[in-house]
Amino acid sequence: MSSTILPDRTPVFDEAPNEHFVEFESVSESDSVVAETQEMLEEVSKDGLMASLQEAPAWAVSLVAHLAILLALGSITRVTQMVLTEDIVSTPVEELEIETYKFDSTVQDNLGNNSDMNQRSPSLQAAMKNGESEPQEIERRIEDSQINPDIQIQDLMTQPSRDQMTAVMETQGTTEHTGGTEGAMDRLAFEITNAVQDKETLVVWLFDASGSVKERRDAIADRFHNVYEQVGLKGIGESDRLLTAAATFGEKTVFLAKEPTSDVTPLTDKIREIPADESGKEMVFTALEDITRKWGNFRTKERRNVMYIIVTDERGDDFDKMENVISQLARVGIKVHCVGNAAIFGKEKAYVQYTWEEDGKSFTDYLPVDAGPESFYPELLDIDFWGLTNRRGLNNMSSSFGPYPLNRLCAETGGLFLVAQENGRAVKYDYEIMRAYQPDYSPIRELDQTIRDNKAIASLIDATRALRIERLSMPTLSFDAKDDNTLRNEIFEAQKPTSVLDYKISSLVALLDAGSKERDKIVEPRWRAAFDLAMGRAMALKVRAYGYGQMLAEMRTNLRPFEDPRSNFWYLRPSTDLKNATPSVRKMAKEAESYLTRVMDEHPGTPWADLAKAELSQPMGWGWEEAAISKNGNVMTRNGDNDEARLLLADEIERRRNRERPEQPKKRPKL
Repeated sequence: MSSTILPDRTPVFDEAPNEHFVEFESVSESDSVVAETQEMLEEVSKDGLMASLQEAPAWAVSLVAHLAILLALGSITRVTQMVLTEDIVSTPVEELEIETYKFDSTVQDNLGNNSDMNQRSPSLQAAMKNGESEPQEIERRIEDSQINPDIQIQDLMTQPSRDQMTAVMETQGTTEHTGGTEGAMDRLAFEITNAVQDKETLVVWLFDASGSVKERRDAIADRFHNVYEQVGLKGIGESDRLLTAAATFGEKTVFLAKEPTSDVTPLTDKIREIPADESGKEMVFTALEDITRKWGNFRTKERRNVMYIIVTDERGDDFDKMENVISQLARVGIKVHCVGNAAIFGKEKAYVQYTWEEDGKSFTDYLPVDAGPESFYPELLDIDFWGLTNRRGLNNMSSSFGPYPLNRLCAETGGLFLVAQENGRAVKYDYEIMRAYQPDYSPIRELDQTIRDNKAIASLIDATRALRIERLSMPTLSFDAKDDNTLRNEIFEAQKPTSVLDYKISSLVALLDAGSKERDKIVEPRWRAAFDLAMGRAMALKVRAYGYGQMLAEMRTNLRPFEDPRSNFWYLRPSTDLKNATPSVRKMAKEAESYLTRVMDEHPGTPWADLAKAELSQPMGWGWEEAAISKNGNVMTRNGDNDEARLLLADEIERRRNRERPEQPKKRPKL
């Protein structure tokens, strides 16, 4: 009886995109079992199945039955699909119907889901950024993955009209440069018109009663009717649809009318007659609390649009109330606009020209006002340009933004800070460039976290704070040399504070250098510019302080004779000569130059770039020059550079001229 061996089967892979099919089949039995089985099958085919089974022994019947079962099982083919590379996509079992909730308050039309504000306040932005949960983010990604690109979506939205497409869009919570008080009034007319078109509106004007704001108050009074005529021309000037109220603030709040009115003529006269507040205090946030207590119900009960318009040239003295006032006004949806001055870059004080009368005489001078800074924390090192003669405008630069408390108030309530004037003789900047350098108006806790998260920013804030507590005083550069003893005494007195100055400057550099490792982690251009400028200026100052001490020590040891017999003064002027400096000082000079150059390259058209340029324009070494100063303050030098010498010797000349100083006022006014 012949035997047949069934071939052994190995897995067969059929190629298909992203998957493989594997086919498995049965394996043959041993040769002997197969041979016996074939003999039995042949007999079955000859004699018939039932006859063969009756004659066969019991074990053979059992064997045939089991073999039949095995053959049946072996003929079954199992196909297994192996997925090697496939993304797992989770599909929700059923779509949940989410109920949309809206704020249920008396001001829901301007807040929450129904808000008409097109820019979120800094506090809301911070809250939304930190409030998105991980499950929400995962759900959003899953929904995005379910989008079918083959589905055609019909655009059923109504297209806006041409007038709507070309209209000026309202922006909120920003700073705008309007080109003076007149431009600010035109911008406010637009805001008032929008509000009145929406619903009945109350506008409350809040005027700074300081004498320095009188000109601006009069200019606004002159255009008061203009503003309301612009609103009336649009067919919405009904008697009670637009109400107006006014108050003043100084040390106290004074209301110019008992109740809001639709006739602004009486208010116009009262605005012109506001008496000057001589207290020197501007309690603006207290005034906001007062007018809200008096007229806030026009918003909460009558559900009118309500806006406050502050007119001032300072920041206010009670900014400790800032957070509470912002929270109160933002909660009920009262917008605050401000017509004010741009803050002086990085400084608290600005100086405005003011004329006043005293004992029948007229005096004119530049008086200090609290006009800044533009940021909550000081970000600029408050140090002089030691030895720089051309400082025009460097201490009176515009920040392009309003003082921090008022600008933050406008930003949080969805209003506008309208820059009507740059303070004093301030250098101005293109606001389109400065937009990228806006101060951080987020809640103070968020700002503090930003500072803690980066050592470079933290070291910058610590350095600027230290200089606010104890400002660096630069030693004199001019020395009376009418004789040798006088010159030695002058140099000796000048040397006394140098060791203390060097210690303070070294501490400043070390403080900034400790955070320099995280400088490259700073993302915001404003912080990067501020840190690089501070680092460059601090290092340059240390190099100059070293050279200054060295020059004094050499002169005191070996007095130099004058080449011109008429000379009676020695003075130090900046020089490129660093030949006597140590290697470490030379290295620091190069690092300072690198930091300052980077500020100019990365931040052109900004105050930081101008300050860096001024610092680099002055060499870091020193050289001796001789001069002759007459009793009346005239200066003569050997090289004919009398103007530069006059600037360098300005302190000495001023002292000599003030010996017969003209009559001064008994008391300067407080603005």
